Amino acid sequence: MAIPLEAAWRALAFLALMSAAAAGPLPRSAAPFTGKIRLPVSLQTAAGTILEKGPFDLEVRSEDGRFWLRFLSPSGGPVPLRGTPVDPDDWTATAGWPLVGTVHLHPVSIPIGTDAERHKSKTGMPQYLETPRVWNATLRLYRSEDPGGAVSVLFHENHPNGPIRARFELYAGGGDGKP
Repeated sequence: MAIPLEAAWRALAFLALMSAAAAGPLPRSAAPFTGKIRLPVSLQTAAGTILEKGPFDLEVRSEDGRFWLRFLSPSGGPVPLRGTPVDPDDWTATAGWPLVGTVHLHPVSIPIGTDAERHKSKTGMPQYLETPRVWNATLRLYRSEDPGGAVSVLFHENHPNGPIRARFELYAGGGDGKP
């Protein structure tokens, strides 16, 4: 019985990922990261929870090589997703096309200041030019070309020991009836 080429490649990738995971523990994140996102379409988790189209606060945590993404909605409770570590060299190969732009995540350990402090200009330049933004971590959403509408949420953290990357899975077409 012949094994399809795609299935063989997936099995090989799985074995490579498992051997990399057995080689040593993943580095831990120094602190959780937070950010904001506006979903252009409703999404659904594997458990059936619907994330309605609109704004969300985000939080990404890494604990002993396990990754968690929480969507925090003003109208509902937190929606947690468990992620899987991804090989840093080949993490967007099957991602699809972008659903939203890159989301900047800010480490909780670094204070961002109050609104008054952030809006006070010291040089007269616009605030976005005056405030440096450190890109320690980002989040990207990609929609696959599959008919099932899988959405990959890709987390990337710049870590001193090398990049840390994780993938979280969602599905398009949650509550608004749009694909």
